[in-house]
Parts: sequence; C-alpha cells; structure tokens
Amino acid sequence: MESVLDKKVPSSTGSSTPILEVNNLTKHFPIKRGLLANTVGHVKAVTNVSISVKAGETVGLVGESGCGKTTLGRTVLRLIEPTSGEIKFEGVDLAKLSQEQLRPYRKKMQIIFQDPYSSLNPRMTVEQIIAEGLIVHGLGGNLRERRLVVQDLLRRVGLPPQAIERYPHEFSGGQRQRIGIARALAVNPKFIVCDEAVSALDVSVQAQIINLLMDLQQESGISYLFIAHDLSVVEHISQRVAVMYLGHIVEYADTKDLYSDPRHPYTRALLSAVPKRTPEDAKHRKILSGEPPSPINPPPGCPFEPRCPLAKPSCKEGLPPQEPIGAPAHVVRCPIVVHEEAAVAAK
Repeated sequence: MESVLDKKVPSSTGSSTPILEVNNLTKHFPIKRGLLANTVGHVKAVTNVSISVKAGETVGLVGESGCGKTTLGRTVLRLIEPTSGEIKFEGVDLAKLSQEQLRPYRKKMQIIFQDPYSSLNPRMTVEQIIAEGLIVHGLGGNLRERRLVVQDLLRRVGLPPQAIERYPHEFSGGQRQRIGIARALAVNPKFIVCDEAVSALDVSVQAQIINLLMDLQQESGISYLFIAHDLSVVEHISQRVAVMYLGHIVEYADTKDLYSDPRHPYTRALLSAVPKRTPEDAKHRKILSGEPPSPINPPPGCPFEPRCPLAKPSCKEGLPPQEPIGAPAHVVRCPIVVHEEAAVAAK
C-alpha cells in the first residue's frame, strides 16, 4: 500500500476525550430449535469487549473472518441489539435508550458498508439515496435546498454534481463506495463505522478511498472505527488498533507500538502473515496450526489457547484479563506474555 497511499496518518488526534466508550459489550445470538423454538445454545459473537474512540481519531479493528468484527461495529450503532454492556456515546449509554430516545443519535453515528454493490438501492437515483437521511432527520430544507446539499456532497467525495440523476449500476465499484460515503456524510455525523469499506475494491481504488476518508477526517474531525482484515491499510489510517479473536480483544495499542512490537501470539502471527519484502523477513513467518474454534462452543479459558504456541495448562482455567504491557496504553490479554515481560524487567 505504500506505493499508492500518499498521505500519512496523524500521529496524534485533536482531542483526548473519547467520543465513544464501549465497556464489557457482549452480543450472543440464541440458537433456537424445535416447534417451540427453545434456545439450545448461543453463538458467542462478541464477549466483554471494551474499547474507546477519541474525537477525531481512527481506531482500527482487525482479525480473521468470523471473529466478530462486523457484529461489534453494528452493535455499537444499535443496528444489532446488545446482550449486555455499555455503549457510551458523548457520555450517554445508548444501550439503555429506547428506539425513540435513540433517534437523535442516529444522525451522529453512521456506517459505510463493505459491499458497494448491494448497499445501494438499484431503484433509487443517487440524489434519492444521499438525500434519504436528510429527509428522515428533517434536514436540508426543501427539495431544491436538499439538491444543493447532495451536489456539494458529491463534490466532496470526488464525483460530479451531474451524477445526481444516475442510478447505482452506472458507476464503478469505487464510485459506488464514494456514493455510500456521501450518504453517510449527509447528516453530518461525528462517528462512522467503516465496515470493511475498501475490501471489495481494487488496490489503487482502495488508496483513493482511504485518502478520501483521511481528508474528510481532517476537514470535519470525524471519528472512525475502521474494520478491516488488510493490516497494511489499517496501519496507514489508524492511530490505534484493536486485535480481535473469537469475539475477544486480545491486544490493543497505539498503531506504531503494535506494529513495531506486537506482544500477543495471535497479533504476531497476523503480522508475520503480511507479504514479506525480503527473503530474510519470510524466514520469520509464523503460521498458526488448526482453525479458529466455533463461537458456539468456544474453548474454556483463553480463546486462543488451542492454537497458541505459548499455551500452558493454566490457560484453560479462565479467561485472562487485559493487562498493560510495555508502552503506555498498550494492553494484552495473555498472562504468559505479561509475566515474561515482568521477569525481564526485574533482572
């Protein structure tokens, strides 16, 4: 990505105040069977996750497919109802609000979907798609005023104002994603979940969209939760990164610290799987054995224990807590790594 991404992620954000604080958020989907639809188990998609996003900051969320990233992003927005936990946005716990009470916050929190083809209604014009949020929230004035707003949004995302009369099928994938971004921006949000927003695009188009998101953040101070599996993209756009495995955050740190000094065995394996530039780098690649356990029947104790090269019998005895390690604000869910670090520091 270095050859096509020409912008540098800011090393610090404009504010130290969290706009979003997620505390012990859990989302378990019930499995129902039989004529009476009895609950026979749960898909444990997200379990006791705690993260925060500062005003004007991008937090990256990475992990294997099926680890719960998308569920977390949509639960934060209350598109999926949480099982338990807190979702504090600007100090208000959204998890406790009714749908009516939640309505004013909808325009402050938006989402950019992964698939630019299926996320846009093919029967609606670009103007109708982008103006929909304005109409729902009573913004933008009359039809003529809304049209001017839509045209201005198209300019901001790099599309011609004349595109308002066209339909989604007339655009390329990258252009459709720009329309999706304009739709999210229409209600002037403060926080956007980018749910694999560039994964369906070509590499050169990915770079254009990433640079666009960064420009918009610098202009408006928007905060992003950037969900992705491409570690190079996440490194470029994020100030902090959370690594997710089987519904749990296993490591959380400033981007520079996490990429230069990963501590959790899973994070190390993820980073070692990134394509290497030299044969010497390739020698240090760590390949995980086995497949991720099922979220229906996760292992006791540490969720990574069955695949962990450092695992000990004690790892099966209970879910390890997140503990600080190394640099400030660097936390890891692995007592073995924490104890090793403490032992080295004591010498």
